[in-house]
Formats: sequence, structure tokens, C-alpha cells
Amino acid sequence: MAVSVNDCVDCERLVSRRKENAINFPTYYNRPVLADGYEKTKFLIVGLAPGLHGANATGLPFDGDFAGRFLKQCLKENGFKLQKERNSGAFTYCITNAVKCFPPSNRPLQSEINNCLRHLKKEISVVQPNFILCLGVVAHNAVVRACKEDILVKFQHGNSFRIGQRIIFDSYHPSKRNILTKRLTSEMFRIILKKISKEIEKVLPEE
Repeated sequence: MAVSVNDCVDCERLVSRRKENAINFPTYYNRPVLADGYEKTKFLIVGLAPGLHGANATGLPFDGDFAGRFLKQCLKENGFKLQKERNSGAFTYCITNAVKCFPPSNRPLQSEINNCLRHLKKEISVVQPNFILCLGVVAHNAVVRACKEDILVKFQHGNSFRIGQRIIFDSYHPSKRNILTKRLTSEMFRIILKKISKEIEKVLPEE
């Protein structure tokens, strides 16, 4: 079930960069990157946008680059698995980005974030998560708007808040810069994942 299309032309700048990347990196995916684990599950992770040599190359969110390796390792160590990797005793999750195409310098314009918002809304409506983890300010703002546009909640690492029946969690993005400067550490991220695990455990008996 697609939430975007490979020939999307909503954002002129991103379309132009996709064409350039297709020439410069002909073996890369170079198309809008959709959610991984796109089916109903309790936990959704939302990042910023595909990395040039990560998701833009592989076609999978947080795959193939530094941020993806850090994130997936932390998730695995704390008992989280993608839907396609699920096994007994593991919490499943879906992962996506606020912006579906690689933006120059990893900095999407507000107009590009706005254009992609409809895709994020569709993903949330399909996944129906009880819990959403926002990786960074852009993801935080997009998720808040996608869930309920008429509230203002400031991003704060480690914070959690409710929108309707959902609990939203904030974390710094696991970018290489944030990890190397220790703005975000594996221990800091583990604390957030443990909080999410406890919340998921509360709703599991209802199934």
C-alpha cells in the first residue's frame, strides 16, 4: 500500500536533486523513500529525511549510514524489531521520515516539509500507532501537525506528551554529529526506549 509515488513532483528542488543523484549515483535508489514496516503496529518512529548515502541509496529509512546503524543497534539491544523481523518477545515498530526525498545538505525547506505532510498523515492513519518517537525538531513538528494541527508543543529531548490517545516522545536525531559530540549517547537513547517499552507493555494485555 503506497503512500507516495516514485514520480512525485511536488517539490521542484528535490525533484531536481533526485535527477542529479540518478546521474551521480546510478546504482542508488534515488526515489521517495516510504515507510518500512508499513502496517498496523503500536510504535512508529519518525526521522527527518533520507540520507544521501543511506536511505536514498537503499530505499529503506535509516538504512546504510551512520545514523541508521546507531538507531537500529539501539533498537535491537532494547528488544525492538521491524515488523518483517518480528519474533516472540520483541516489540515491533514502523519507521519513516517526515520528508521522503533526500534534501540538499540534509535540510528540507518548510515548503517541502509541508508538501510531505499528507504522506505522513496517511502513514499514521494506516499504522495507527499508540506511540510515536520523533527524532529531532523537524520530525516533532511534522508529527504534531499530522496528529493535530491546532496545538503547540515545543521539542524537548526526553519529553513525552499526549495528543488524543497517542503518546509522543522526543529525542535528538541520531546524526553522526550529534553522536560524535555526545549530544546524544546510546545511554540517553536507551532511557527513552525503556520508557516506550514500559508504555507498550501497558497496552499489550488488551490484545
